[in-house]
Amino acid sequence: WAFSLVVVPMMFALSWKPVRDEGLWWFLKLGCYLFPIGSPPYPEESGSTGGWLELTWADQAVGPLWYIRAYLWFVLASPLLLKAFRRLPWVTMLAPVALTAVIGTGLVTVPGMLGESLVDFAVFGACWILGFAHNDGLLKEVPRYLAVSSAAIV
Repeated sequence: WAFSLVVVPMMFALSWKPVRDEGLWWFLKLGCYLFPIGSPPYPEESGSTGGWLELTWADQAVGPLWYIRAYLWFVLASPLLLKAFRRLPWVTMLAPVALTAVIGTGLVTVPGMLGESLVDFAVFGACWILGFAHNDGLLKEVPRYLAVSSAAIV
């Protein structure tokens, strides 16, 4: 939120006029700075060529916010994921890996904010669910030779 208090006014000060370009729905998108359920809006170009801030500074500044969005979705989904993990642990652990394979090959593409969130879940979901497995002691049941050889293959 402190980041938003600094960066959003800077975008407006550097002549960002999103209401004129996108209409009033833009105000809902601006809420993603306060509660990051999706990617927040920012100007494609802001600043000046050769100035103190280059034209793509907003893209570079807002770029790392994907992590906060992904983390929020994992926290919100954790009760459901934990319930699924406790019911079908191996299926739940392998589902994000399979989803990563499907998305990575380009067989399925989902555009927009939903697509971005789905890619984040696919890529980092296996690690999140692996934390459940570690906490519940499931990983201790895997023979060491199988874990090492599987890690090498993956």
